[in-house]
Amino acid sequence: MLAASDGTVKRCIVRNCQQCAPPRYDAGMQKTVTVLLVTILMWCGVALSRPAATAKDYAVPGHGKLHLSIPETWKVAFQSIPRPQAINLEIRPSDGKTFDLQITSVWLEKKSPMNADSEVREQVRQTGEHMLPNAVEKELKLSELRGAQSAGFYFALTDRAPGPGEFAYMKQGVFRTGELLNTFTLLSSAPDSEEVRQLMEMLSAATYSTN
Repeated sequence: MLAASDGTVKRCIVRNCQQCAPPRYDAGMQKTVTVLLVTILMWCGVALSRPAATAKDYAVPGHGKLHLSIPETWKVAFQSIPRPQAINLEIRPSDGKTFDLQITSVWLEKKSPMNADSEVREQVRQTGEHMLPNAVEKELKLSELRGAQSAGFYFALTDRAPGPGEFAYMKQGVFRTGELLNTFTLLSSAPDSEEVRQLMEMLSAATYSTN
């Protein structure tokens, strides 16, 4: 079958035309196509399993707003602090106890040394080194957190001896978003679940506005 310039399909007039003949697949090709389709469907299933997120605004007293995309089904506790000008957020799942994310956002003065990436990285490194003796990991690895308006660093550690009902996995870090300095602690029951990935993407996509 051939398509005409007007988009309609016309039948080829050449008998046994190789261009119009249906494609032939051997067993190996069919297996490859099947594996590819399964992979695509699995990826789509993971993507569709994510709860839809909506934009949320959290006002820092006298210093603009922090914008985060948070699923409606997640629970959010918000606290505004007048002095120093800051906000606290705690985000948890609607059901169960699979993660707990705590964020503190403080207005950052322009003269603050924390406006420098090197200073943020050093502060995160020192905090991680202090926690390392109680972790399964032997060495601290810092990762970068970066988005359109956000830049910072974080580390991931595993609690060597979590108590009953306590989380075993933690990600903790510091990043700047506009005029805000954000610290976060993400506790979870799995180190790299879909929820954890969505939370980390939410942090890197955080934005700031002055009004």
